[in-house]
Formats: sequence, C-alpha cells, structure tokens
Amino acid sequence: MTVFMVLGLVLFAIGILIVTATQVAVPLYYGTPLFPFFRRSEISEKISEAAQELETVAELEQLDKLQDEINRRRAQLKEDDNER
Repeated sequence: MTVFMVLGLVLFAIGILIVTATQVAVPLYYGTPLFPFFRRSEISEKISEAAQELETVAELEQLDKLQDEINRRRAQLKEDDNER
C-alpha cells in the first residue's frame, strides 16, 4: 500500500466517524430523529404550522356551530315563555 492509499483510508474512516457522530450519536443523545441532515426542516415546519392552523379553523367552526345551536335554543325558549 502506498502512503496515499493509507491516507485515503484514514480520511475515509474519519469521515465515517464524523457522520456517525453527527447523524446518529448526537441525535440519540438529545432524543431527536436520526439523520437530521436529510430532513427537510423548513418544509416539515410549514406542514406542522399548516396542520395547527387547520385544527384551529376546524375548532372555531365547531364552536360557531355550537354557538348557533345555543342561540337557536335560547330563541326557542323565549318564544315558549312568551306563549305561556
């Protein structure tokens, strides 16, 4: 083996260690997902924000329906009281 081949193998081994440390060991230590380099953080953040906004809108629509039902029942009770 030549010096360059040995140097290449050493650099390759160091590269593998660095990738393993940054993409596997550190995320495991902090409890985050593995291989964060390949994650699309901006897209996933936008997706999660959109999902939260959608949940909020759905909740507000449900509350509007409930408020309409309450108002309908109040009006019905007032009509019933006026008839008596």
